[in-house]
Amino acid sequence: GVRAGLGSGRGHGRRGMAKFTSMQSEFNQTHVTPDVISLAVGQPSPDLLPLEAVQESLRHTWLAEGVNPLALQYGAGAGHASFRRALAAYLQRTTGDEVNADELFLTCGNSHAIAFATRLFLHDFDTVIMEDPSYFIATDIFDMSKARIVGIPVDEEGMDVERLELLIRADGVRPRIVYTVPNFHNPTGCTMSTARRDRLVELAREFQFIILSDEPYNLLSFEGSERYPTSLVHHDHTDEGVVLAAGTFSKIFAPGLRLGWIHARKPLIDRLKRHGSVMSGGGTAPFTAFAMQHLLETQKLHETVQKLQVVFARRCRVLCDALRTHLPEGCTFVEPKGGYFVWVELPASINAADVLRIAAEKYKTRFLPGERCGITLEGKEKVRHCFRLSFAFYTEDELQHAAENMAKAIQELV
Repeated sequence: GVRAGLGSGRGHGRRGMAKFTSMQSEFNQTHVTPDVISLAVGQPSPDLLPLEAVQESLRHTWLAEGVNPLALQYGAGAGHASFRRALAAYLQRTTGDEVNADELFLTCGNSHAIAFATRLFLHDFDTVIMEDPSYFIATDIFDMSKARIVGIPVDEEGMDVERLELLIRADGVRPRIVYTVPNFHNPTGCTMSTARRDRLVELAREFQFIILSDEPYNLLSFEGSERYPTSLVHHDHTDEGVVLAAGTFSKIFAPGLRLGWIHARKPLIDRLKRHGSVMSGGGTAPFTAFAMQHLLETQKLHETVQKLQVVFARRCRVLCDALRTHLPEGCTFVEPKGGYFVWVELPASINAADVLRIAAEKYKTRFLPGERCGITLEGKEKVRHCFRLSFAFYTEDELQHAAENMAKAIQELV
C-alpha cells in the first residue's frame, strides 16, 4: 500500500532503520522505499493527492442524475466546449491573463503535448533547440523523431536568447522547434525574463519556428496570486501563432488524471484538431474532462492549488535553509520562487555522481545528478558538478535530514 508522512527527520543511523515517506503500489510509475530519501522524485507526496475532491467531483458529474450518455461517445476534437470554457475562466481568474476557450486543446498532460507537437511539426533530422540543462525526458521524446538536438545555455533569466539569435543568424541553424521551460525551470528553477520572452517570439515569427513552451509549474508560485509568471503564449501577438504552451493538472492537482491542455492561437489549435489521431479517435480524455469540470467551476481546484503553494513554499524554504546551514564552502544554489526544484552547484572539481554514490551508500539519500539533465555531451560536462533536488515529495523534517546527509557526503570529497 501507500505510506505517507512517516518520516521523523531523525533519520537512518540515529535510531536504527528510519521509516521515511514511501510509495509502493501496483498503481505507481515510481516506487519509493521507506529506507531511503530520494530527492530525485519529482512528484507530490501521497498525502497531497486530492482523493476526496475527486470523489466529490464524480458525485456531481458521472454519478449525478440525468447525465447525458453522449459524454461516453468519441470526444470533441479539442475537448468539449463547456470544459474548455470552464478551464479558460479558471486560468483567467487565477492569472489575470485573458484566455479564450477556442485557444485551448486538451491533452493527456505535458509529455503527451510534447509528443503530439513533435509528431505534428517535426520531420526526420529537423533541428530542435533546447535549454541545456533541461527536462531530460523531453530529449527522449525528440530523439524518437530522429531530431538533431542543439543546446542553449541557461542563466538566472532563463534561456540565453542572445546566444540563440547568434546561432540562427551567424551559424545558419534553422530550428523547427525551440523547446523551453520558461517558468520555474526544470532543473534550475529560474524564470525567463520578459525581454527574453518577447525576443524569442520575435525570432520565431521571423524564422518561422514553433516555440514549444512546457509550463507545468506556472500556478505553483510561492509569492501568491499577484506574482504568477505569465504563460509564453501571452507574448505571442502573431495572427498565425508561433507558441504552443502546454499546461497540466499533473503538478497542480493529480498526475494520475493524465489531463492537461495546449494553449495557442486558433490557427495552431485548428492544426492540432486536424491530426489523424484526433480525426480517428476523437478528443483526449473526455471522461476525465467531464469529471474535472465540477472542480473548475467550484473552488475545489483553487483550494487544492493554494494548499500546494503553501506546502511546497514551506518545504522549499526548509530545504534551502538547511542547505545554507550545512553545505560546505564553495557550494551555491538559488532559492526558487516556485515549482518543484532546487539546483545546487558544487565546486567545479567535485563530480555530483561521486557525491551521489557516497550519499546513497552511507546515508541512504539520493538526488538527480546534473549530468542527467545535460542534453548534449558538452552540456553534460558543464553540469557534472551540479545536482537537482525536488522538495515536493518529503516532509520538512525529512528534507532537513537529507540536506545534512548530502552535506556529509560532499564533505568527504572536499
